[in-house]
Amino acid sequence: MNSEMTQGEFQEQVEEYIKFELLPLLKSKGAHYSNGRAFVNFEEGSSLHGITPGKYLMILATKHWHNLCKNPDKSVAERCTDIIVYMLLLIMMNKEKNNE
Repeated sequence: MNSEMTQGEFQEQVEEYIKFELLPLLKSKGAHYSNGRAFVNFEEGSSLHGITPGKYLMILATKHWHNLCKNPDKSVAERCTDIIVYMLLLIMMNKEKNNE
C-alpha cells in the first residue's frame, strides 16, 4: 500500500467520518437500544451472566474484533465502526464509574 494521503487529509477524513457517520450512528443506536440510560443493555446482559457491565461490553467488542479478524475482507468499515462505538461506551462507562 503506497498511500499518498497527507496527515492533514487524514485528519479531515476522520473529522468527516466522525461527523457524518459515527455521531449519527451513536444517536440512532442509543435511542434504539436504551430506555434513556446509556448502559442499560450492558447492565441487563451482565446481570444474566454474573459479570460486570464493563466485562460484558468487552466481550461484545471482542466478538466484533474476532469476526473482523476471521473475515478481514467483509464489512471492514462497519465492523470497525461497531468496535469504535464499543470502545467509546467503555470509556464513558469507566468515566461514569470513576465519578461516583
